[in-house]
Amino acid sequence: MSEKQSRFSGLRDSVLGDGAEGAPAPPGRTGRGQSGRRRGRPPGKRSNPDYVQLTCYVREENLDDAKEALMQEKRETGRKRDVSDVIDSLLRFYARQGDPWERVDNGRG
Repeated sequence: MSEKQSRFSGLRDSVLGDGAEGAPAPPGRTGRGQSGRRRGRPPGKRSNPDYVQLTCYVREENLDDAKEALMQEKRETGRKRDVSDVIDSLLRFYARQGDPWERVDNGRG
């Protein structure tokens, strides 16, 4: 019984060679372009050791409103931030100065 040939039948052998040692590495696997830079996305928060992943529950309406506000901010100022930036900023404020709502209420009374 013969194997059915497809348009990819010879691909493995052409990339890996015939299984012998010293076969050439698949193209594009070095991770660096001609200019010495890495290909793909630039490093982000996930690979930055200063950041940790956080899971929390928020009201869907609040999240939607925050996303809308961030899109509006981007249109008006060109500054691109995401929800994690806002949460990080609020946590920093809370750690340094306490509950922002208590500060707002104290200023009115």
